[in-house]
Amino acid sequence: MIVRVSTRLGVIPLEFEGERLLRVWLPNDPEAPAAGPLLAEDGPEPEGLPGWVRRLARDLVAYAAGAPVDLNAWGERVDLREMTSFRQRVYRALLGVPRGETRTYGRLAAEAGFPRAARAVGGAMAANPVPLVIPCHRVTAAGDLGLYGGGTDLKRRLLQLEGALQP
Repeated sequence: MIVRVSTRLGVIPLEFEGERLLRVWLPNDPEAPAAGPLLAEDGPEPEGLPGWVRRLARDLVAYAAGAPVDLNAWGERVDLREMTSFRQRVYRALLGVPRGETRTYGRLAAEAGFPRAARAVGGAMAANPVPLVIPCHRVTAAGDLGLYGGGTDLKRRLLQLEGALQP
């Protein structure tokens, strides 16, 4: 099922099935689904949503408003079993990077046990199905922000929101 969450960053669609979080789209992603119930702070809550989805939606709203929410904690809802062992290790290492910190592609590769795989880590970041939860915006190039699926302006805004960059 897909539900869309209205936040200060924009609408963030989520796809879930049962107890698993399958996908998160970044705000303003042209490929994001336009269908699905919209959860808004001041609107009615759709019936039948699991409690964990409602809590995740509240956390996304709070995060986008600047509250010190740890979205990494939602990583336990992501099923990594269908991914390559490389991506599983990289995503698990990235879930260990706390809010307010960043890692270079090279350092994350080393922390995941692949010290010479910085470029492959970049590929894993580009393929991340659940950005914000698996915080690929925290991975930077040596010397600059690096690329981001939501664009460098959104990446900069997220890192400023988390205190990893000064405004």
